[in-house]
Amino acid sequence: HRGETIRANIWEQQGNAMAGHAMTLDADLAVEFFNTLLVNAHNRFEFTTDLSGSLTRLLALLETRHGVMAASGCVIDPPLGRLYGTLVQNTAFCGPRYINDTETWSRKARQALGENSSPELESEWMRQYSYLGIARLCAGDMDGALACLFEYLGIKDVG
Repeated sequence: HRGETIRANIWEQQGNAMAGHAMTLDADLAVEFFNTLLVNAHNRFEFTTDLSGSLTRLLALLETRHGVMAASGCVIDPPLGRLYGTLVQNTAFCGPRYINDTETWSRKARQALGENSSPELESEWMRQYSYLGIARLCAGDMDGALACLFEYLGIKDVG
C-alpha cells in the first residue's frame, strides 16, 4: 500500500468478498487466505478482536481436524499453528486488556507448531514469544516479558 492505508482498504474489501469462496477450497489454502488478510490489515496498523464468521468457522474446522490428527499421534499442525500465530500478533497489538487472549493464542500456536519437538519449525514457534513479550510489556507484566525474552534468546540461567 506504500503508506496509502485508506486506499489499501479497497483491496481488503475485495479480499473479504472472496472469503466465502476461500472456505470452499482446501482448508490449508483457506488458512493462507485468512493469514494474508490479517497480515495485510496488520500492515495498515489495523488490529481487531472481532473475528469474521468465516474465520471463526475455519478455526473450528481446523481445531476439529487437529483433534482427530492428535488422537492418531500427529500433534503438529503447521497451518493451524501459523494461523494461531497470526492471531497472537493480532491480539498482542489490541492492548493490555486482551493479554489473556494473547496468552491463549500463543500457547495454542506453540503447541500446534511443535514447541520443543520440531526443530524444523523452531523459528516459527519461537516467534510467538516475541509477540507475547510485547503483549506482556503492554500489560505491565515486566517479569513475564523478561521470561519471554529469555525464552526467545535461549537464556536458561540468569545468574
